[in-house]
Amino acid sequence: MNKVFLHNTLFLCLILVTQPVFSKTSSVHTIKSMQEIEKYIDKETLILLDLDHTVFEGKDYGYGHANWFYDRIEKGKTVGIEETQTIKKIFPHWLYSQKNAQVKPVEPLTPKLIQQLQSQGYFVMGLTSRQVPLVDITINQLKSINIDFSSKQLPQKTLTIGFNAPTQMKAGILFCSEYNNKGEVLHAYLDKLHINPKKMLIVDDSLRNIQSVINSYSQQSAVIGLYYPLVAEYKKQHWNSEYAHKTYYQAYLNNVELHNFPLEKK
Repeated sequence: MNKVFLHNTLFLCLILVTQPVFSKTSSVHTIKSMQEIEKYIDKETLILLDLDHTVFEGKDYGYGHANWFYDRIEKGKTVGIEETQTIKKIFPHWLYSQKNAQVKPVEPLTPKLIQQLQSQGYFVMGLTSRQVPLVDITINQLKSINIDFSSKQLPQKTLTIGFNAPTQMKAGILFCSEYNNKGEVLHAYLDKLHINPKKMLIVDDSLRNIQSVINSYSQQSAVIGLYYPLVAEYKKQHWNSEYAHKTYYQAYLNNVELHNFPLEKK
C-alpha cells in the first residue's frame, strides 16, 4: 500500500475520531405546544424550562409584559446601542413593572403538565435569564399560576456562584442574568452539585439560549433543544407597541422612584 495514501487515511481517521459528536447528540426542533415535549423525554432526561414567553407571560399586553422589555432592546440596536447597555438602562423600569405585574401561563395546559411530569418523577428545572433582584418576585409569580419548581434533586437552600453578573439558584430555578451565557451558568451550577445528566431537554423562546446550552454540553450529554416561538408569533398580529409605551409612561409619571432613571418619552 502506498505510504502517502496510508498516512493520509490515518490522519483523516484521527480527525474524525477527535471531532466533537455535536451533530449526533444534539438537535433543535420547533414546537407549537408544550404538550409536545413528552415525546422527547424519558426518565433520564433533565428538563429545562425557560420562564418568560415559555412558561408564563404578562397578563396585561402592555408595560410589564416581556415584549416591552424586548422592544426596548431592539429599539436600542436600531440606533447602535449594545444590548447590555440597554438592559442596564431599562432594568429599574422592568423591575418596577414586575413588582406589580400579574402573569398567566403561555398555554393554559402548562401548569398541569409541569405538575404531572414532577409527580411522575421527572427532573424539571426552571432556567431563566432573569436577574437576581427578580428572584423572589418571579417565584411568587409562578406560585400565582400554581407552578413550583422545587425539587428533591436540587438544594433546598439558596445557592450562589460568582459570574460577571450575579446568579442564583432558588426553589428549583436558576437565575442566570441577561449579562451571562445561559449554558455556561447552567454548567457551573450542575458541576457544583455533581449533576451529570446523560440527556437534557431545553425549551426556550430564544434560539441563542438553546444554542448556548448545546455548546456547553455537546461533548457530554445528548441535548435536545425545543424552540417555542408561540408568544413571538402571537406578537406579530396582536402586540400594540404604542399601547405598551402609553401604559409604561403613565406608570413612570405616577412613580417618583422611576424619575431617577429617565428614558426618552417615545
